[in-house]
Amino acid sequence: MKAEVVHIRWFWNEDNRTELVTPSEIWGEPNAITAIGGNAFRSGNKITSLTIPDSVKNIGEYNSRFDSLTNVIIGANVEIGGNRYSQFNEGFKNFYNENRRQAGTYTFSGNRWNYRR
Repeated sequence: MKAEVVHIRWFWNEDNRTELVTPSEIWGEPNAITAIGGNAFRSGNKITSLTIPDSVKNIGEYNSRFDSLTNVIIGANVEIGGNRYSQFNEGFKNFYNENRRQAGTYTFSGNRWNYRR
């Protein structure tokens, strides 16, 4: 069974996790997760590290701003919430788009985003 959209309805960060890794496999099916629905990470504002696998091509709108985000490992060509209402850490989103949505590791230090493959 191939999942087209994974919609995590409530990501409650009760234990104050700082790292979030989206699985590259679900139900034993590799690359099953191709999109993450809007509002999936509503309470992700304490997340500092986020990993999104190559299989994910789109992260929906209305997700958390991830205000504390300092490290992102992201798969190839992921689209991040396309409209003006997207709140996915604007600084990261802009830097990611300026770098032509390249896969790799993005880090935030010295008040700016950096990219390395």
